[in-house]
Amino acid sequence: MLSTYEQMNVTQQNEFKDTANKLLSATFLSRDKKDNKQNYYFLMSYKEVFDEFFKILGYEIILDQQMGAVMLEGANAANTLKLKRDESIILLILRTLYHEKAKDTSLNENIICSVSDI
Repeated sequence: MLSTYEQMNVTQQNEFKDTANKLLSATFLSRDKKDNKQNYYFLMSYKEVFDEFFKILGYEIILDQQMGAVMLEGANAANTLKLKRDESIILLILRTLYHEKAKDTSLNENIICSVSDI
């Protein structure tokens, strides 16, 4: 992995860093979303390097080519958040609302939930 990374030019190394950071912050990339498209295809070009990199961190890259999505999955419990009962209920309501709204939109659109929806 390190040898492949070292063989990349500076622009590709910066793209690698940007893509890895974006995947860590968003947990998934969509090829159909404008601001993810370049990162998605870069990751696909260097998938083996990304696989090895994230394996060191305790993550696995899950690829769904049919949907055009790359997801990061981690088995490390240190990256989980313990919520109180009320917080869990609110989060469940928001998630349910999000999924209802997501049925009516594509990956390119932002899903908007307002207070009146709750």
